[in-house]
Amino acid sequence: MDEDRFEESILPVLENSCFDCHAGGGEEGGVTFDHLVEDENPAVGDPVLWNRVLKQLRTGLMPPPDAEELEPEQKVELESWIIDDVFRHDPENPDPGHVTVRRLNREEYRNTIRDLLKIDFNTSINFPPDDSGEGFDNIGDVLTISPMLMEKYIDAAQTIANKVVPQVGMQTPLRRFTPQDFNAPDDCIDDGRLALSFYKPRTIELDFKVDETQQYSLDFTLVLAEDYIENATDANRCEVKFFLDDEELVSEQYERDPWKRHPFEFAREISKGEHSIRIEVIPLTKEEWGRDLKIRFEDMVLRGPLGEDFWVVPKKHAAFFKKPIPDSDEGRMEYAEELIRPFLRRAQRRAPDDETVQRLCELAQRIWQKETGSFEQGIQQAMVAVLASPRFLFREEFAIQSDMNQYALIDEFSLASRLSYFLWSSMPDEELLKLAEENRLRENLDAQIVRMKKDKRFRSFYRNFVGQWLQARDVEGVPINSFSVLLREAPDPDIQEKFLRYGELKKKQKRRLTEEGKKEREALLKDLRPIFKQAGKIGLSAELRRAMRRETEMLVQYIVEEGKDVAELIDCNYTFLNERLAKHYGIENVKGREMRRVELPEGSLRGGLLGHGSMLAVTSNPDRTSPVKRGLFLLDNVLGIPTGAPPPDIPSLEESESAGHGKRLTLREALAVHRESALCSSCHNRMDPLGLALENFDPLGRERPDKSIDVSGELVTGEQFENLNQLKKILATNHKDKIYHCVAEKMLMFALGRSLEYYDVPTVDQIVERVKENNGSGSEMLNAVIESVAFQRMRHESGAELSKN
Repeated sequence: MDEDRFEESILPVLENSCFDCHAGGGEEGGVTFDHLVEDENPAVGDPVLWNRVLKQLRTGLMPPPDAEELEPEQKVELESWIIDDVFRHDPENPDPGHVTVRRLNREEYRNTIRDLLKIDFNTSINFPPDDSGEGFDNIGDVLTISPMLMEKYIDAAQTIANKVVPQVGMQTPLRRFTPQDFNAPDDCIDDGRLALSFYKPRTIELDFKVDETQQYSLDFTLVLAEDYIENATDANRCEVKFFLDDEELVSEQYERDPWKRHPFEFAREISKGEHSIRIEVIPLTKEEWGRDLKIRFEDMVLRGPLGEDFWVVPKKHAAFFKKPIPDSDEGRMEYAEELIRPFLRRAQRRAPDDETVQRLCELAQRIWQKETGSFEQGIQQAMVAVLASPRFLFREEFAIQSDMNQYALIDEFSLASRLSYFLWSSMPDEELLKLAEENRLRENLDAQIVRMKKDKRFRSFYRNFVGQWLQARDVEGVPINSFSVLLREAPDPDIQEKFLRYGELKKKQKRRLTEEGKKEREALLKDLRPIFKQAGKIGLSAELRRAMRRETEMLVQYIVEEGKDVAELIDCNYTFLNERLAKHYGIENVKGREMRRVELPEGSLRGGLLGHGSMLAVTSNPDRTSPVKRGLFLLDNVLGIPTGAPPPDIPSLEESESAGHGKRLTLREALAVHRESALCSSCHNRMDPLGLALENFDPLGRERPDKSIDVSGELVTGEQFENLNQLKKILATNHKDKIYHCVAEKMLMFALGRSLEYYDVPTVDQIVERVKENNGSGSEMLNAVIESVAFQRMRHESGAELSKN
């Protein structure tokens, strides 16, 4: 530490602006500077602590509003001293930080298997949810691997290899029917599968032709699908009929049974010529929708003609084994290497070493040399070994061997993986791997970023980064009870009393109800049905929730891909809508299911994130809005203003609402009571004005009709506003730097898969400076993250392996 600089420039500032609260026995927020004056040779102390100080300083929280402001040059000098003297930042050799070897999370695993082997393996069903750190599920330090998860990886590897590697050279002819073969409307296809709603009568058909009058087997699996919504129920039932020509093969009634699979197999003689399959879904009830129940049809195939005389070489076998399998062991070993080496290269995401290839070939050989073994089985087991290996499941990164710098460049294969998992949440494609092999990826980096952003896989960046940073993907499952919202927005004691009584009767089984009870139940249902129907109309259906998620993703996509100012995240005169979402928002003249950019009328509250249904819903309680959650969301995810954990044993907001001496307080008044506690005031003074400014919106994300709601406020930094649009202008203008820093930190964190530490401050500063030099461009921010020291380099850890590249 430069002691002269500290004594002359820093200590006087701390004494004047900080010591009243943080020295002489004072330690507000757990921070004390006593050691700086009491010790004969004071040590600077913990850089983590000073990082907190820097954050408070930059966000304007310290010195507090009632204290004397720092002069601009004092603030600059204090920031510079923290970075240079405390963090010991070396501009010529910046620290890229430590990155834990990362396991593939569920999304990355699924995408990697898709791009590696062209099959969709549903990790949501087969693997437990990933832990999250800092709001993201790709943080290496929390992506642990338990013995149970390892077993699941081995089972998954076996399942995937079974699907990919054909085991037989001849088989019964097979015709697979797809959703596109049916005359099905768009709303009957969900995630590429045939899915018919419980709630709408539907009849769909397909025509097919057979060339032989023979025995056939018609197989399919019926799945009771649904969209998960926490605490929601759904008592609807439907009937499903399945016909082959005029023969009714299935006539069954179904109710909610989450993801229950019902396999069907029908052996029939089918005559030569034209035939048809017809599916009918008939709703049987009109209960309130809660889970968006669907009948999904999977794996619909027609096998036949049956019998060895009709066997054919499977297309999959000919596609996988592109030449005849040799008879000799030597020939088989050569062919095994031809198959295994390129697969291993793509699965490991780098050039494989000869020793590993040889071991895998020997494993395959041991299988095919068994009496009951085959060459196909050997290749299959070699694939299982690769897919269950650490080099597939984890993302190993290496430094360039020739770079002896303490902070060396990562090798080009590691760079290819960092790029692809950042932008695509998947493995590098052939072009990236080839450039890495030729050591030409870095020199072609700009062109590759442009190419990767044009690829359809880049949409994963928005789904996973934006979906977690702004919690947009949470809107698809957040529990919002539209019935309870209706009752709270327009209280009706009579309806509330009837609803409670109806719930009591509904819990009893019908056979335990007296005739009088049954009549009462039916009478109550008749009275409640109109409000149930109204709640169903305004409720957040799966289609509406998807549109809300896409609105937020597309806003960030537009800012990044069009190079718009990142501050438009908060304040802009457009949004992204389809007809369903526009109707929910009360915006006219938007037609069709396709999401598109829509210019908003003057004075609209919908421009920017603060008017998005996704944000408004995920920051609400199931039956009411939460200004605290909404304010905290903006502090954490948009402004980057720190807040502490709530102190223990604080009174709930409900208790504050009841503290009006006989008069029930408004939400604004209740929060004012809450802030009277010294323990609560510092954080709530930051959160509450932001959250209360959004009280024009209900938990469903609709604008409230009552325009007299008081949404005015004063930010902790002193600016006053009368309405939401004024607040947006203040945030996007006066607090633009905070927005840039916060978004840059979130993006860098997602790119690196780790938390940011004090040594990352200069990197974030450089990214923000570049963004500011380019008019706030979101495109430049993404490029700057990729070109940053933290993304391009790594620490030379003790004993770390070095790449030969």
